[in-house]
Amino acid sequence: MPLTGQVLTFGQVPPDRPALVVKIDNHPLARPQTGLNQADVVFEEIVEGSITRFAAVFHSGNSNPVGPIRSGRTQDVDLLSGLNQPLFAWSGGNPGVTAAIDNSDFISINAVRGGGGYYRTERAAPHDLYNSTDSLYSQASPEAGRPDQLFRYVRPENEVGGENTSWVDVLVGSNPVRWEWAPETGTYRRFQSGSPHMQTDGQVTADNVVILLTGYRPSSVDARSPEAITVGEGYAFVFSDGTMQVGIWKRDENRSPIDLRDPKGRRMLIAPGRTWVELADANANTVETG
Repeated sequence: MPLTGQVLTFGQVPPDRPALVVKIDNHPLARPQTGLNQADVVFEEIVEGSITRFAAVFHSGNSNPVGPIRSGRTQDVDLLSGLNQPLFAWSGGNPGVTAAIDNSDFISINAVRGGGGYYRTERAAPHDLYNSTDSLYSQASPEAGRPDQLFRYVRPENEVGGENTSWVDVLVGSNPVRWEWAPETGTYRRFQSGSPHMQTDGQVTADNVVILLTGYRPSSVDARSPEAITVGEGYAFVFSDGTMQVGIWKRDENRSPIDLRDPKGRRMLIAPGRTWVELADANANTVETG
């Protein structure tokens, strides 16, 4: 599977469909969310007010329903163009953001510009917008691509390298995030603001956690909106199978995968499975582990 690294058995083929990105709210009034544990990859990015928002990437799995769904940002274009013409489900944006998304190679499924399947719940607006991956995939256009790998994975007979590490704390905007390794399940459990991060089907988990220290700059269309600089390079912390690797991330262009290298230039490989990527501000961050 391209976005999880899962090895296919004889006769299996990956799903013949594009990647689907859903922008999911992380405001306190948006919790618990639905769909984060079903996504292959989740990116956490900083938005206005130093709060965070998620870009949940689906390919091998589904979530019916999924949400709450919120607006896009200009930073999404560089961050997600490596998914090869993904579907992009969002609640809309200001004119500058809308132009940036429309001028990208995303297949936009905009809730305020004709996207189907969106509905409101009893939650307080604007934290009340939902859809389903089935409905969103039914709106895929023929030009949508098929995703390539974003990361490199260990082979089934090999082990992930690195030093044993039980937890990591990282500040993403104003959101204090902790991931704890749970050997009994072979996953990392997510906490934010000192409490378990719960969604509608239980605590948020991941098989891998990748922390990318990135610069942030004001968006070209809204100076109040921070924009992660995800083309270039920076420090990376990679957590997989209860171990930590430290090195550098690099992307030469916005269509490039995320190249993770250790200080000797060797690839940092991760275990097959679901991956969370924390886009932490390199100028305002200390990563603590234990």
